[in-house]
Amino acid sequence: MKQPEELQTLVDEVHRKIGRNLMLLQHVESMFKTLLIHSRVIGASQEDIDRFRSERKKEIEGHTLGMLAGKFTSEVLVRKGVETPVDEPELPAGSVTFRYTVQAEHDYVKQRTDSLKVIVEERNELVHHFLAKWNRLSMESTLAASEHLDQQHSRVVDEAKTMKNYLEGLQRISGLQHNLMSSPEYEKQMEMIWLQNSRIVLWLVEMSINALGTTGWVRLADAGRALWSEVNEDMAEMKAMYGYEKLKPLILASEVFDLREEALKNGGDDIFFKLKSEARPLYEGQLVPTRMGQT
Repeated sequence: MKQPEELQTLVDEVHRKIGRNLMLLQHVESMFKTLLIHSRVIGASQEDIDRFRSERKKEIEGHTLGMLAGKFTSEVLVRKGVETPVDEPELPAGSVTFRYTVQAEHDYVKQRTDSLKVIVEERNELVHHFLAKWNRLSMESTLAASEHLDQQHSRVVDEAKTMKNYLEGLQRISGLQHNLMSSPEYEKQMEMIWLQNSRIVLWLVEMSINALGTTGWVRLADAGRALWSEVNEDMAEMKAMYGYEKLKPLILASEVFDLREEALKNGGDDIFFKLKSEARPLYEGQLVPTRMGQT
């Protein structure tokens, strides 16, 4: 028959296993939070992205393990071929959106969802009910408690390994995204998107579309006069705002217009521009009204 000191030794071991499992569950919860905080990126610049991530961190940090598991299964773990809409704020031109998902077949999604439900139940049971069920004066109860904690530990370890794999995948993708955003090519592309959606270019686009009833070509001199009337601040600060002193180089830099020059009888050139047909879809639904008639 086992002696009381043997029971006390086993009781101490059960206490150790409780602490071990609680620490592991907290580690899983921390991994959940890290994954969810970094699984979405929104912004037109690194500053915007950092601000979005900071706000998302404030939101996620207050979630319980159950809430984190629910958010994970609704935002990250998705079935192949099934759309999972996520509310997105209205984004300015040039914004980047990134969303990390784990796409899998129905059976895997169900298995992972069920496993997460078990982990949440394990945590709640350990924190709120385990001590009440365990009779520390009973060798039989203490042995059962020790075995239960070992089984629980094995299940949580498996979950921690799976979450670690998800985080490593996210880290690889985030690294690629960071390298992209810090590259000169990305900066050039963002500048191009900003220019293509600037007020001056939007007005020029509308002028060209208004002229499609004739030839589609607009005389640059006429466009310049209209712009000085409608967006005179932009015209006056063209160099500071857009990096160009005149409309012609700005139009060329936007890469959405064709340019044509006609020689004048008295010398010089008359310049015309026209929106490229392949560029027109870029501006559907976002054009500004002009007062300029067809040219």
